[in-house]
Amino acid sequence: MRLRIGDRGELGDGATAAFGGARVPVIREGDVSAGPVVIRDFAPQSVVVGPPGRSRAPVDARKPHYPLALQALRPAARSKPFWMGLGLLLLLAVLFWGGALYAYGHLAVAAVVEQGGTEAAATVIDKWVVSPDGATAYRMRYRFFVRGRAYLGSATLPYDAWSGLRSGGPILVRYLPEDPRLSLPQGLRNTGPDGMLGAATLVLACLVTAGAVAMTVRRLRRR
Repeated sequence: MRLRIGDRGELGDGATAAFGGARVPVIREGDVSAGPVVIRDFAPQSVVVGPPGRSRAPVDARKPHYPLALQALRPAARSKPFWMGLGLLLLLAVLFWGGALYAYGHLAVAAVVEQGGTEAAATVIDKWVVSPDGATAYRMRYRFFVRGRAYLGSATLPYDAWSGLRSGGPILVRYLPEDPRLSLPQGLRNTGPDGMLGAATLVLACLVTAGAVAMTVRRLRRR
């Protein structure tokens, strides 16, 4: 049952009043002991009633009013899923944008090193296998020297290239003269993030971001 300010009812035992056949807990305002009453306001779990004949404030009859207890619960019930959904979308957006930037950044660095890098002799330090979520990756780490200073590098390689390497063995690498920290194995395809992965991650990042924006706009329009 929807009650509105201005609805008329009949006071019963003093603690309740009948509105449309339903008995509702009331708080009496002024000198009200029996007879007809009108709803003045709402209080938690009850309504505030007073004698008919005067109105506290104009009421828009098109907008139903609910007890304050329900008013406090209804927005919370609606807001919690919204904020949880928005938070999840924003978290996914951050992850996907980070993945896209990492993939494209890795590709850009690899292209610069391969095209403008300087060749150097390096030594394989160690090699290992990584299996995250069932996907096997073959990793290796190497060390080389530039003007007497040691630099470390690592790469993910195809199995054929990785299996032929041994710890302490030689390997040729290319590095950027202006920043030797950026290097790649010479002539060995680095199987790090590729263009397809970067493109897919970028598309997902755009979709998730658009979803978060759409949710926010719809929320603002409902207010």
